[in-house]
Amino acid sequence: MKKTILILFLALVSSVQAAIAPKRQRQLDSLVTNVPASILKNLDSLHPFLHGAATSDEERVFMYYGLFGIHFKYDQARFKAKYTREYTPAYTLSKRRGVCRDFADLFLELCKRSEIPCVVALGSTKRKWYEVPGEIIHHKWKQPNHAWNIVKFNEEWHLMDVTWSNVKAVEKIYGKDTKGKTVYKCAIKSPLRDYYDAKSAFFYKERNAVHPAYYLNSSIFSFKTALRKQQNRKIECVDYPYAQVLDCIAENPHEQQSADFFNTEMLYSKRTGFYYRMADFMLFTDLKRAPNDPLTIEQCKKNFEEFEAMIKFLESEFDKSFQDYYAVYVQSMTKELESLKRKTGAFSNN
Repeated sequence: MKKTILILFLALVSSVQAAIAPKRQRQLDSLVTNVPASILKNLDSLHPFLHGAATSDEERVFMYYGLFGIHFKYDQARFKAKYTREYTPAYTLSKRRGVCRDFADLFLELCKRSEIPCVVALGSTKRKWYEVPGEIIHHKWKQPNHAWNIVKFNEEWHLMDVTWSNVKAVEKIYGKDTKGKTVYKCAIKSPLRDYYDAKSAFFYKERNAVHPAYYLNSSIFSFKTALRKQQNRKIECVDYPYAQVLDCIAENPHEQQSADFFNTEMLYSKRTGFYYRMADFMLFTDLKRAPNDPLTIEQCKKNFEEFEAMIKFLESEFDKSFQDYYAVYVQSMTKELESLKRKTGAFSNN
């Protein structure tokens, strides 16, 4: 009897350590569901509210994931558009709409502000038959068409895809008013979490990653066979050090632009996120921004410094000139800075 009780106790302890208890999950879902409207669309206000309500990084990630399922909608019009401007994370939050890349970037920003290691992963999902002609026409057939996140807490990396989440249940809470009458108090929405901390085998039934580290698996299937049934997959690599690669990405902002990372992407999938990440810099002045997050001279100067460092890094990595990129960027940034200085009367500042 004593042995049985001990086993049950140890099992309970290990389950609490391994995951958030159901009662606490409900509390966190309630907090996210009932975020005050005054801060819900403001990143500078929402983040400290959620961050401070949690007692661990795991709880913070749990709430950040739930935020999308509870409060966001997928923007089909943006997905189908031939060309749309990129969003800042603050703009995505203000609209509470977007596509996978918008959501992944906002999730990344929330984690960065909480100093939680996080990476945006790129890859492809299974195309619908009717999507294929359009992608071929617009030369998108071999481009990544999906983005998700890989985040680290409890010393381990975890797969997250906030795009594939929505409200699965709504619990209405009632209470008594001062007269003893039963009245509605609030609701608690529970988001679908199929792709929260998903296992690699399940997560990649319908996804291909452009880089092997994104699989979170030491055994890597070939890109061409990864979406096939288990018996038809071909193992391309064993003992792959995905955790070390992801640690390096999280610690070094330039790592995903390194020659080694690029070459690994091209050798594995013949696809790369290199140009998507370059666009984050190149299109900085053209990003759609929230009213409470306007472009400032300070932001431009910081981005300029970061881009200069990126160009130097790329030229040392690839042993070639990236001055064409730099010239286009400088022209765009100079024009934007002049416009901002006219608006603010800051021409006296260098």
